[in-house]
Order: sequence, then structure tokens, then C-alpha cells
Amino acid sequence: MRIVPYCIIMILLVSISASHVHAHTLDQWGDYRLEIAWEHNPAFTGDLNAIILYVSPLIPGLELNEQPFENGIEGLEDTLKMQLATRYSSIMLFLDPDPKIPGVYRAYVKITAAGYYQANVLGTIGDKPISLSMHPPQVRDTEHVAFPQDYDQHTDIHSEQAIMRSNITALSDMYEKNAQLYQDHIKEYQTQVGDLESRIADLERSDADMAGQYLGIFVGLAGIGMAAFALYRVKSK
Repeated sequence: MRIVPYCIIMILLVSISASHVHAHTLDQWGDYRLEIAWEHNPAFTGDLNAIILYVSPLIPGLELNEQPFENGIEGLEDTLKMQLATRYSSIMLFLDPDPKIPGVYRAYVKITAAGYYQANVLGTIGDKPISLSMHPPQVRDTEHVAFPQDYDQHTDIHSEQAIMRSNITALSDMYEKNAQLYQDHIKEYQTQVGDLESRIADLERSDADMAGQYLGIFVGLAGIGMAAFALYRVKSK
């Protein structure tokens, strides 16, 4: 069994401590220590999350960053609220007490846009009013960690856009070429009429040629008959 060197253990402990400090925001109001953090950290857009609020009394003689969360203060769900705000809008959130840990409260919220938010703790602790602005860690965009990408959805969107552009182009061409469309139909009908007229003329020429043939046969037969009659007369003399 290998023994992890002492320096590596210290590095790991410092890293864990640093990540905890980064994930939590610590402040004070009067004689009270207040701390907030995202329940699911890092926080991402589109997920139901909660801002956890820790409230406990300050311990005399310790700096703020040395203050532990001890002896949490109960019953503040009726006197405290949390306002989550951006530059343009805000929402008032109610606090739900943790059933097992005194002094721990949750304000549930679903963030739809990435960025930084301000959490205002408002109300009273005991008989002292409080109005403290705190800042939880940044909310990240879910799309930045989505894998694999929803390719089919993007394909469908691009396909619908292409269809819409095609329809718009077709409608535009229809309006612009409407007159030309009618002219093309007229030309087509004129061509069909011309074809019919050509066929009629061909039939008439065919009938005329047939009549000429009949006339030639008739004249030929008449000539043969006259020749036969003349030969008969010559023989009879």
C-alpha cells in the first residue's frame, strides 16, 4: 500500500477549501453570520435549484472568514424573505427551513438565463431589521455543457428555415411572373390551335389529292373506252 505524501494531502485540502469558499458567499449583518450557496453547484440554466441560506450568530474574537456555521437560528421562515434580482427584474422567494439542520433555509428558483444574480435578504432576525445584498456564484448556460448536441433539433430548424425561404421565394416569383404565366398559357393555347389548323389543312390537301386521283382514273377509263369504240368501228368497216 502506497502512502500519499503529506504535501499532496495539503494541496488537496487547500483545493477543496478554495472551491468551497468560491461556491459560497459569506457576509454579516450586526451580530449574525449569513452565508448563501447554490444547492446544486455549479448552477445551470433550466434546472430547478435552490439558494441555501445559513444564519447563525457571530462568535466573538474571530474574523468573518474564520466564523464557522454553528448554533443556527431557527424560525426565520416567517420573518425573512429572499429577493432574487437582475438589473431589469426581480422575484420574491419564500424560505423553506431544513427539517434536520437548524438555521438552514432554501429558496427554490428556476433560472432561465445565465449570468450573475443578486440575492437580497429582507425582513428581521429576532427584533433587528435586515436588508443585506449578497451574490451567489454565476449561473452557467446549459448549452455549453450539452453533449452530444441535439443535432436533429438543429437540423429540423434549419430545414424549416430553408422551406420557409423557398416558399417566400416561390410566392414572390408568382406575383412577379403572374402576367408572364398567363402569356405562356395563351401561347400554349395558340400553339394547340395552330396545330389543329395544320391538321385540318393536311386533311383538306389529302382530300384534294384523293379527288385528283379519282378524276385521273375516270379520265383514263374514258380514254380507254373511246379507244375501244374507235377500234370497233374500224374493224366493222
